[in-house]
Amino acid sequence: MDTQGLKAVAPLIAAIEASASIAQLGEALAHATREMGFDSYALTHHVDMRRMRWQAIRLHDYPLDWADYYDRHGFGVRDPIHRASHLTTVGFAWPRLGELLPLSEEDEIFLERARSEGIGTGFTVPAHIPGEAHGSVSFVNAVGKPLPHAALPLAQLVGTYAFEQARRLWRLREPPHRAGNDNAARTVPRLTPRERECLVLVARGKSNWEIGRILGISDQTAALHVRNACRRYHVHKRSFLAIRALFDGSLSFIEILRP
Repeated sequence: MDTQGLKAVAPLIAAIEASASIAQLGEALAHATREMGFDSYALTHHVDMRRMRWQAIRLHDYPLDWADYYDRHGFGVRDPIHRASHLTTVGFAWPRLGELLPLSEEDEIFLERARSEGIGTGFTVPAHIPGEAHGSVSFVNAVGKPLPHAALPLAQLVGTYAFEQARRLWRLREPPHRAGNDNAARTVPRLTPRERECLVLVARGKSNWEIGRILGISDQTAALHVRNACRRYHVHKRSFLAIRALFDGSLSFIEILRP
């Protein structure tokens, strides 16, 4: 990105970071979207909004009919654009979608329906935060309007800053019936070193007996460490323990797959 590009994006990012409310963020993001040469935007966690509306971020200016259809059919999780964004750490133009994942017949039908609603092509910036659902920011143009390729590096920066500002603002938003232990539920559990060693081996599919042999402890002690780790994560099954630890960043795929 040249100096002129940086000068162009700086005030857009400044306006996003200065947003003191969700409404202000929406206005700043809409302005940035138009300035970069796009028609609309969507900033969202990749979840079923019908079930997680108060626990997830969503801000967009898509057509309301399309948003209603999208939610009624649960595409927050199944959207091929969302799924593709889980496979990259940088933004991608939608024409590259087929390079990132194989498209099913359902995906093709979904994309065609989007086009019928005026959603043409776009550029999506992934947002991967340990402990949270995957998310993204998409900048989109109407059918027939090409992507502003020169602006895609700007969109990468704007999308990254916008999602982070949304995270800050969403933490301030109070749901209608907030559970008293909500903050506790969001805290990443702290495992002891031995519990974490057992967790890695659980994720590798080892039994308590095998864990004991590897770590030089009894299988009863291994089982105790696994139970304690499950208790800290508020889960009852070993498979859920590994999933939760992967989800919040306490465990990495490399640790599990390492010989």
